[in-house]
Amino acid sequence: MDLERCSIPTHLQYTRLRRIPAVGNYHAAIWLLRHNTTRKLAIRKEFKREDVRSGFATREITNLRRLRDCYNVCTYGEHELNIAAGTGALVMRVYEYGDLMPLLQRHIDRGKKFPEAFVWHVLKSLADALLYMQRGYPAVGGDTYDWIVHRDVYPRNIFLGLPSSPHLSWPQVVLGDFGSSLSRADAQSRQGIELRQQRDFSSPDQLFTRRADVYQLGLVIVALCRLTVRPKLYCSQFGNSPAGSGYTPSLNNVLSRCLVDNPWARVNSLGLKDMLSYCPQVCGGGMYQLLLGQPIQA
Repeated sequence: MDLERCSIPTHLQYTRLRRIPAVGNYHAAIWLLRHNTTRKLAIRKEFKREDVRSGFATREITNLRRLRDCYNVCTYGEHELNIAAGTGALVMRVYEYGDLMPLLQRHIDRGKKFPEAFVWHVLKSLADALLYMQRGYPAVGGDTYDWIVHRDVYPRNIFLGLPSSPHLSWPQVVLGDFGSSLSRADAQSRQGIELRQQRDFSSPDQLFTRRADVYQLGLVIVALCRLTVRPKLYCSQFGNSPAGSGYTPSLNNVLSRCLVDNPWARVNSLGLKDMLSYCPQVCGGGMYQLLLGQPIQA
């Protein structure tokens, strides 16, 4: 599909409310919008000129469009793209509690342990996202699916929204920022794609593998359990207890399978989903146990 031809001038549909401060070097600006008809809030991510011309913007827009039906991937709304002019933007749903990093930092600062039920919730949510990206829904076996790998799974790229139902205890957890993502078609074309990855959450894989996302997911969970923003520094000390003795053997076992250095011995996204379906998991608790900041408002 020609993304430029289906580009929509979003300023006709939305009113800009304010610019949102956001950490990161891979966008020109982040804006909070309100739809002129529905009055719903949205987020506009504007791309840098070099990212439009290098293909980063096109790749992120393309992959988010493909994943728009996944509950645990940031929801695509609309986009603008003019490659010749070097301009582009994505409009996406608002996730009211922002990214995971500030929540993690608040818990680190106060030394407040995350409830294990929340840790399982994050793990299952992101495992569902990876399975959808790499196998589709329903999951396709074999090696025929046109998969997508994220390649930059870390707390700044994980977002927290209001629960989709009053019966759910925890925030919605979604994976976003697909600028470093790679599809099967990209890999087959052998085009050189810069990998923008956080060193503290990078996998040890020397060559590209789809299981790198699983390793990075494991590091995110270690960061929550160990209250650290540098989980790789301590991996060699964790042994068979990556989450620590304060968490159940079941959780530690799953993490150990995610954090195997050899990618071919590491569990894949389908195997991880199977493991989670059989694991006894801690339940209960709720959002009142998290040091959430104020939700994004107009």
